Amino acid sequence: MSWEKYAYTSAGAAMLSESISGGALTITRAVSGTGTVDTDLSEETAVSGDTYELKLLGIDTVEYEGEKARKVSIWTGGADKPYFMHQIGVFGRLNDDPEDTLLFLMQDDRGIEIPAIGTADHEFQIAVLLAVSTKANISLTVDPQVEAIMRMVREMVLKEISQHNDAPDAHAKIITEATSKALKELEESGQIMSEDRVKELIKESGGGGGGSSGGTAADISYDNSKSGISAANVQEAIDALSVLTLTIQAVPAQSGSLTYTGSTQSPTWKGYDSSMMTIGGVTSGINAGTYTATFTPIGKYVWTDGTQEAKSVSWTIGRAEVKNVPAQTGSVTYNGSAQSPSWSNYNSSQLTIGGTSSATNAGSYSATFTPTSNYKWSDGTTTAKSASWTIGKATGSITLSASSLSLTYPKTSGTITVTRPGSGTVTASSGSTNIATVSVSGTTITVTAKATGSATITVNVGADTNYTAPSSKTFTVAVTLVSKTLSSNSWAVIKAVSDAGQGANYWSVGATKSVTINGKVGATTISSLKVDAFIIGFNHNSGKEGSNRIHFLLGKISDKFVGLVDSSYGSTTSTSGAFTMNTSNTNSGGWGSSQMRSKVLGSASSPTSPTANTLLAALPADLRAVMKSCTKYTDNKGGGNTASNVSSTTDYLFLLSEYEVFATHQYCNDAEPNYQAQYDYFKAGNSKVANKHSATGTAAVWWLRSPGYGGHTSFCAVLSSGSLDYYNAYIAYGVVPGFVV
Repeated sequence: MSWEKYAYTSAGAAMLSESISGGALTITRAVSGTGTVDTDLSEETAVSGDTYELKLLGIDTVEYEGEKARKVSIWTGGADKPYFMHQIGVFGRLNDDPEDTLLFLMQDDRGIEIPAIGTADHEFQIAVLLAVSTKANISLTVDPQVEAIMRMVREMVLKEISQHNDAPDAHAKIITEATSKALKELEESGQIMSEDRVKELIKESGGGGGGSSGGTAADISYDNSKSGISAANVQEAIDALSVLTLTIQAVPAQSGSLTYTGSTQSPTWKGYDSSMMTIGGVTSGINAGTYTATFTPIGKYVWTDGTQEAKSVSWTIGRAEVKNVPAQTGSVTYNGSAQSPSWSNYNSSQLTIGGTSSATNAGSYSATFTPTSNYKWSDGTTTAKSASWTIGKATGSITLSASSLSLTYPKTSGTITVTRPGSGTVTASSGSTNIATVSVSGTTITVTAKATGSATITVNVGADTNYTAPSSKTFTVAVTLVSKTLSSNSWAVIKAVSDAGQGANYWSVGATKSVTINGKVGATTISSLKVDAFIIGFNHNSGKEGSNRIHFLLGKISDKFVGLVDSSYGSTTSTSGAFTMNTSNTNSGGWGSSQMRSKVLGSASSPTSPTANTLLAALPADLRAVMKSCTKYTDNKGGGNTASNVSSTTDYLFLLSEYEVFATHQYCNDAEPNYQAQYDYFKAGNSKVANKHSATGTAAVWWLRSPGYGGHTSFCAVLSSGSLDYYNAYIAYGVVPGFVV
């Protein structure tokens, strides 16, 4: 019985065309209907009237007009009640798209009568040609009941055949018996209606179909309206089953999945039967990727296209999973060299590290991790993922070139150098800006004195790229500047002012500074005697006696001019070290050879290594440290008024001459004034009366260094009245020593 109208829908034509080009077309279902339509079938989308689900039996390759075509077999089955079938709609799905209408068939007369289920004449099978080209990628959603029937029959037949391959002629009997046994079991299990019906289905699966070129025709291929089956029909069914059991219905496919383990693996194959085919190609692998195995039918087995050529099948080993992106573990601290962090969850066989994975300076960096060919991230991706890591700053420090600084005139500024790692900015501040101020240039701190006193300087260093800011450090500054009050200055400051030739700009003639005499002076011990030294001139007679010198006399006590006296005062004595000019009554050798100069004053020795038991040795160390030599001109022969008798001596302690005190040459060699000058102190008219140091209310005679020119026994002296005179050399009188700083 032929269908009078049939047509692909527009959607169906598109799906079929796509399947020929490689798309996957799946026949999903067939539906019958009692209604009729007058419109173009290609525009229909649903079956009308009462509808009934039909069963899909299978898809085969058949000859049609000299070409191989695809034939879909449909079992109309039965319904709960009889009906007249006017329409059949075939539905399909392309790839994973939603289901759509593929093909419509329609009868315009009273239709095909479909009996109710359970009657003798209720099953029909039709065959529909879908495509002329075997390239079409068409599959079928098989009815589970029919699939169960065919699978059981197939398994039984193949089992029997495998046991009788040495007698191929016995296959027909095996097939018949196996079929009967399988159908009986299926009937008893309730999966089919009867054994006869299954045989008919097998027979009908080989029924013919017809239609126009292009696969758009369909015919009812078999009408089982009779009861019973002839021997020819049975044989035809057995022959059809023989073909079925020797046809491999599907190429094996990988079953389940494999994941990279580092060891060799082989896939499990769905549909692989070693009795029907051999396997070749690449059947095992280690690394993740896609491989190709081949399957070749053996013996009389063929593929559904009738060939026995090897077919290739792809199978895969998936990448193993890396669950977590690596993260820095532990800390890295700047050390001046390139460093890399330690990473948790990092295995070089699983991940390739990139980005910035090594650095020198402190800061934040970003490394990248890319799965190697056998691994992937837990989200399935294989692209690089970033991971941040850091190098921390090292602890900063401050080192000062000195812990203290002294600024003593004329040094009114000084520097301290700061050493610190890195390049942090150095700052400094003074705790007493009235004493000292600071400025910073790079790592050099300059301190400038403002007033005498002490100040604490605080130093800070800022953080930089690689170091933290260290704790601050301090150093002290002791400032000693020039005081207008002479006694407020140290001897070191006084010397500094003298060295600069600035004494007269700060002090005046007559200004005093205390000196403590302590020790044996000649033959006399003087214990901790405080005597003021006072200025008698600035740069006095500098052309001959030396420049940048302040001249002092020692001394004054309680502002009274005094001379040092010993116990022999006013008496003649030959005692060595007595405060006499010589131990005998002579002026021979003048000042230069006198025992006063050598034994009492120690004038010719160095202040740093003074002669023992002399006044020079009894002076305080801070004064001796600043004392300067002075060149004095005196008659150094004695006993005459000869000009050539006047020569120079280098002295650290000296007595004054007649001319230096009185500006006269009444008793001294007339040539002495040619080399001498009166001191400003006496030029100013100050008293020349000196009192005893031990009795400041008693005036005393005090020696001058000038020998008396009128004889060989005397030296000039200042009387207790303050006038000039001369006395025998071996008489003990007062000593008023001078010195320069």
